[in-house]
Amino acid sequence: MDLLHRTNMAHAKPTPTPLPPGCKLSLDMGAPLANPTRYCATIGSLQYLSLTWPDVCFAVNKLSQLMHKPTDVHLKLVKCLLRYLLGIVNHCLLLHRHSTCSVHAFYDAEWEGNKEDLSSTSAYVIYLGQNPIS
Repeated sequence: MDLLHRTNMAHAKPTPTPLPPGCKLSLDMGAPLANPTRYCATIGSLQYLSLTWPDVCFAVNKLSQLMHKPTDVHLKLVKCLLRYLLGIVNHCLLLHRHSTCSVHAFYDAEWEGNKEDLSSTSAYVIYLGQNPIS
């Protein structure tokens, strides 16, 4: 994966989760980055991965909300996400050619989960047969 090589993370130790369990993100955690270009460029690249890897979608979404004021702590979390990607680089969504045409949807939500701004978190996946389509 080219992004791992560009960020010098290709030989790092993989982590089991995209973000540390129970990680609460806020704008004022850590010292502001002197040059946020690397943070923003990395998050921008990860946006494309979130389309095909649902397990990183939440982490990328949360970290992208901090792009206007990234800190050293946020950058460490981006590196944690990159180390997670290193461990799953060979995983992917399988699309089955011969599958039924049944539609199944699953949804989960946490209402007012963020006490700072009372925002809610939700996620869904829709399958057409065995294939995740959204």
